[in-house]
Amino acid sequence: MVILKHRTKQIIWKLEGRVSDHLDMLRGVAAIAVMISHERNLFFADYPSVTNPNLFIKAIYFITGFGHEAIIVFLVLSGLFISSRIIKAMQNDRWSWKYYLVSRLSRLLVVLIPALMIGAFWDQLGMWMFGMEGIYGANPSVNGQIVTFPVNERSSLLIGIGNALFLQEIIVPVFGSNGPLWTLSYWFWYYILFPLGLTIFLPNLSKTRKAGAVLAFVVILLFVGQTIALYFLIWLMGAALTILPPWKLFLTSSRKLHFAIIFGFSLLLGCLFAIKAKIVRTGFESDLILSFCFAYLVYIILHVKSGQSIRNRDIYKRVANLFAGFSYSLYLVHVPFLVFLQSTVISNSRWQPDASHLALAGILFILVLLYAFSVSRITENKADDIRRLVLSRIG
Repeated sequence: MVILKHRTKQIIWKLEGRVSDHLDMLRGVAAIAVMISHERNLFFADYPSVTNPNLFIKAIYFITGFGHEAIIVFLVLSGLFISSRIIKAMQNDRWSWKYYLVSRLSRLLVVLIPALMIGAFWDQLGMWMFGMEGIYGANPSVNGQIVTFPVNERSSLLIGIGNALFLQEIIVPVFGSNGPLWTLSYWFWYYILFPLGLTIFLPNLSKTRKAGAVLAFVVILLFVGQTIALYFLIWLMGAALTILPPWKLFLTSSRKLHFAIIFGFSLLLGCLFAIKAKIVRTGFESDLILSFCFAYLVYIILHVKSGQSIRNRDIYKRVANLFAGFSYSLYLVHVPFLVFLQSTVISNSRWQPDASHLALAGILFILVLLYAFSVSRITENKADDIRRLVLSRIG
């Protein structure tokens, strides 16, 4: 742990400065990318069924098709943020499982539990109003590969509790129509695995406790299964950024740094294009390549100094903080609401991407953002207050 001390503190300081705005912007854009991908798939015909696929329509379908890739971005950023806090606490001899678990669980559950309840409301209302003939019954003509199972079969209280305990895709399926919930089990168990793995570096911990931590690490890996265990490598891609030393080449001049940032974005866009063009085989292989390209871009961004400004700095900061501030809520609550909205306006087949329907989709896009933002004010925005309250009660 002594080896990591200087490097870790340096990166953590940067995360608290100007770099934080850039990472917040990336987090907000990723959440919007997930949502807009689901909206397009739910409301618009699959691309092979488009009657007039001109260049503009091709561009729209391309831009709105990166929902899964945005989740990989979330995994890398999660690894960076969470690992830096864990290592910092251990380095300063302030590591506490109690404080850590309260902090993480308050952050996760303050949005997850309301999202499960709100999602159940929209699903039950939708099934009551529209029945099981349409999307709630996984009708292939309207599901857009978003709801691929009858919603009533996954709406039991037991499944809801399993999702609240982060057991989705391990013991229970995702709850109701809310497909994005599958990632919560990934994130939660990575939050447990990483500090367990670092325990062997703690100097004041007995060999017995270290052995227990290693055993718990192995048991959890076996429990979560091969897929979740495999994607831990992508989460660790972000964690690796916490301890990588600065590349002095980028620190010699702002021109070199700007060039490196442009190259990083170009590399990421090239990777996304290669995935969509099926140059790279989709699956874990493409996700791993994407995570590497994105991690490289983030590594370059970590070199941005607080004194290096951009035009309209205050506006940029406010926009970044705004979208990052409700990105988690947006991620967890948008699908059941979109499914309900789809049921109200689509009966037999999804829309063609003509001007009128694209305009209507734009209105729905804004409506969903406002909806998620409103939910975040009473959930995500209260996470710190709940954390402090719980810590004060348990001592």
